[in-house]
Amino acid sequence: GHVELPLVITRFYHFVDPVEVTLLAPNVKGLSGKVTIAKDQSQAKLAVTADAATPVGKYAVKLQATLKLNGQAIIVEQPLSITVSAKAATK
Repeated sequence: GHVELPLVITRFYHFVDPVEVTLLAPNVKGLSGKVTIAKDQSQAKLAVTADAATPVGKYAVKLQATLKLNGQAIIVEQPLSITVSAKAATK
């Protein structure tokens, strides 16, 4: 399954280029997500996906924002807590 997580960034120093945001969950099998916040935009929705191999539980993960400013790669990480709940029963 998946859920859309709304993201909002604050842009400083007249920075207008795209920002890539990736969910970092190296210790959680099957949990992923990635989105690019478009040029001149400050919002996007990150589709976080958990596959059949993702165990139910609460996980400490990180959001990693990557951008280039004046030709330099800049990486910013923000901790996040995600809870994976049981799948809905199918009929």
